[in-house]
Amino acid sequence: MPKNDIERFVLDALAAEGAAMETLGYGLTEVVIPQALALVLQVPPLMTLVFDSEAHREAPEAMLVTYGHPLVDALIAYTLERHRGFRFYVHLDPHDYAVSAERVQSLLGQTLEFRKTRKPEVVSMVPIMGYDFSFRFRVAWQSSSRVEEVAEHLVDSQGNALSSSEYERTFWHTEPGPHERDLPTMPPRPFAHLYQKVRQATEAEAKARSKKLAESDRSQYDREYQRMQTYYQSTLQELKSKMATSSNDRRSQVFQERYRAAEADRDRRLADLRGAYTVDYQIVLDHVLMYGVPRMMVWLGLQQKAEHLSVPVLINLLTRTLDPFPCQVCSMPARSLTFESVWVGECCYQSAD
Repeated sequence: MPKNDIERFVLDALAAEGAAMETLGYGLTEVVIPQALALVLQVPPLMTLVFDSEAHREAPEAMLVTYGHPLVDALIAYTLERHRGFRFYVHLDPHDYAVSAERVQSLLGQTLEFRKTRKPEVVSMVPIMGYDFSFRFRVAWQSSSRVEEVAEHLVDSQGNALSSSEYERTFWHTEPGPHERDLPTMPPRPFAHLYQKVRQATEAEAKARSKKLAESDRSQYDREYQRMQTYYQSTLQELKSKMATSSNDRRSQVFQERYRAAEADRDRRLADLRGAYTVDYQIVLDHVLMYGVPRMMVWLGLQQKAEHLSVPVLINLLTRTLDPFPCQVCSMPARSLTFESVWVGECCYQSAD
């Protein structure tokens, strides 16, 4: 059985840093890593790793590694730091940091609506360093033919989808620029959260593509299925007729055995045919790029009846657009927001009522 992407990443990353490993069976892998690496990752130098929950039940003393495990997050951070090619920064000029209150109000008018509040006022603005992630998956569909593509998803630090057009046209650097070097950093959500969100979107796309591939193969499958059914119907009918007209018990028994063998052969070949035209897909995480892109954090002041409210919004200084604002109930990007002890988007507003 092929390794899943988390197992491949962990074992390959450890092996690249000098780890020695041995497969013990039952899905267990014994790993010995250099002492210096163990200190960085905060794990023992000798570990027994398991990547499957069923195998873990057979060996509960092993370390079950899955998404969100501290070892995975530590390895990702270590890999990004050691292999700088995975991390890039945009360099901006001083004038790129200039954002007027009028521009903020214009972006708000185009992007967000705050219900039941007065028009928001710009209270303060401060530049920060934000991080965006480009997840690139290799997706392979296998049916009567094989199709393989790269699926890329660019998301912000909360996992909300971003447009990649500006990012594709940008010349990226492996070190921060002079205006970005000392900016305070806005930490992203845990990698496991970002991965799961993007993986779900990739799964949905892969399923939709599977359906289209199945539809395109349908006519060929129907022709082969009908040809096979016609052949076996004729063969079985002929054997049935011979059984009915046979006067010899032994010959009748031979025909019965041939009949059962033909039925079994038909069922096997039809199952093989269905398998050949069943569209399966495999998604493998190829690599992740992390982009350092400055934002302008803008604190807005709003008033709801007698209550004074404040809320931060982020302006992407590369694209000059407002970052998606998440509903604080379901975390989905929202456009129309109401304050009900938290900011509730139109996605959850009815249930909040």
